[in-house]
Amino acid sequence: MQRSLFRRSTFVLLFLGGAIGIFSIYVPPYCMPTFAESIGLSSSTGAGLVAGFNASSAVGRIASGFISDKVGSLNVLITSLALLGTSMFVIWPFASTLGVTILFVLISGFTVGGIVSMFPTVVGHLFGSANMSVTMGMILTSWSFGYTFVSSLITLKHQLTLTVSSRDRPLQATS
Repeated sequence: MQRSLFRRSTFVLLFLGGAIGIFSIYVPPYCMPTFAESIGLSSSTGAGLVAGFNASSAVGRIASGFISDKVGSLNVLITSLALLGTSMFVIWPFASTLGVTILFVLISGFTVGGIVSMFPTVVGHLFGSANMSVTMGMILTSWSFGYTFVSSLITLKHQLTLTVSSRDRPLQATS
C-alpha cells in the first residue's frame, strides 16, 4: 500500500468515485428480476433482462476500448458514468413497459462495461504502469465497500418488501 497516493487529488477522486460509483454499477442487475415482476413481467423475463444487461456490458467493454482510442480513456470513463447516472434517473423510473425496460438495460449495461474496462486504463495513464498494480489494488479495495453494501441493502429491501406484502395478503386455507 502506498499511502502517499492519498496526497494526490486525482487518486482520492478515483478512490472515492469508485467507492460511491460501484453502487450504481451493481444495482440494475441485482434489482432487475424483482423490478420486472413489479411491473407485471414474468421471472423468466427478469432473468432475460439480466442476461441482456450482461451482454450489453460485454459489448460496452469492447466498444469503449475502440472509442477511447479516439477520445481518450478518461473521457470515456466520465461519459460512461454520466450516461449510467442519467439512465438510472431519467429512464428507469419511467420503465413501466418491457420496451422501456429493455432500453434501460441496454444503456446501463453498455455504460457499466465502459466503466469497468476504463478504470484500469485511466489508472495506468494517470499513475504510470510501474505503479499500476498497487494503485489499482487500492482503488479496487474501495469498491469492496460498494459490493458489500449493495448486495446487503438490496437483500434487506427485498426482505422488507416480502414482509410487508405478506401482511397485505389474506390468509388462504390449505388442504
